[in-house]
Amino acid sequence: DPEFFPEAPTVQRHAIEICENIRAIPALQVVRDYCWMEEYRDWLRDRGGLFPARGVDFNPQLLEFLDFGMADDRSIAGMVWYADRERLGAFYYAFVLNLETS
Repeated sequence: DPEFFPEAPTVQRHAIEICENIRAIPALQVVRDYCWMEEYRDWLRDRGGLFPARGVDFNPQLLEFLDFGMADDRSIAGMVWYADRERLGAFYYAFVLNLETS
């Protein structure tokens, strides 16, 4: 999508809010989540970096993070799609829910 700009700080903040909002829905009973943007945020901060990452820093820093990143037992690199290895084109999160069946 040419209108998707993950390097924008507001997009990165919203990506974190998605996870927080889904976990906050009691009816979903989230057992586990794979919200790699939170791990990326923590990784940046642990290295003395800023989150949200700033414009031109976002993609290079994310690529460095993806070289080692795991979201529990899932490879984070499998949760993102790079159109040309220079710009994030899409990503997803995964949630394990404990839903009752009737």
